[in-house]
Amino acid sequence: MDVQSTDTRGFGEWANCFTGICRALGYDARYILDVTDHVWTEIYSCHLARWVHLDACENAWDRPLIYEQGWKKKLSYVVAFSKDEVVDVSYRYTLHPQQLAARRGNDKAVQAKIGLVKFNHSPAKKNSTTETSS
Repeated sequence: MDVQSTDTRGFGEWANCFTGICRALGYDARYILDVTDHVWTEIYSCHLARWVHLDACENAWDRPLIYEQGWKKKLSYVVAFSKDEVVDVSYRYTLHPQQLAARRGNDKAVQAKIGLVKFNHSPAKKNSTTETSS
């Protein structure tokens, strides 16, 4: 998972490392990318039966609104990368879904990038890669 090019302040390295550690410890963990400039981790809690926000750089546990409320960020796309899928999780990080949707507008470049990443992580892509490399 090489995301260092998306971040210049070290958050990418910390989130990458922390997500890897969570996975090594047996947690179902996913890497979260806010396309404006930040990354963090989510783990699936069987006890809570949901994904839980973890930000190692902010020492934050289950505080998904920290960016919108605390940092005053204007989120548009927040994308989760797991070992199995790529998912748009933007709406769990906002109290203002209409404003988030309006900021998205018709940003075809971002939508195309997300679509490409989803394709690259899809089972069909994995199967076609396996078939051609045999």
